[in-house]
Amino acid sequence: AKDLSDLETLLEIAAKNGLDRTEVEQLLVSEEGIEGLRKDRNEGISKGLKGVPFFIIDDAHILSGNQSKETLLKLMNNLTPSSTDNAASCDIETGNCN
Repeated sequence: AKDLSDLETLLEIAAKNGLDRTEVEQLLVSEEGIEGLRKDRNEGISKGLKGVPFFIIDDAHILSGNQSKETLLKLMNNLTPSSTDNAASCDIETGNCN
């Protein structure tokens, strides 16, 4: 088990998963980043967050706890194009979202 409250552990996990270590560190230590994390946590709690993993998809579908691949695929396959029309899309290279 890894200590997810340890900054170095989080940075290692981020880097292992293709995220820029420096950018992640700046996010995790900045007031803006911490405030964003608090906002996300509070939103999750208001929607029933009691543990991890916790998924909110399209601000309408909530999955809590460890879910099977089949459950996740079923949910994704049942999303209609109209249910994601207002969803933001982001460019992975630039980080720009619309």
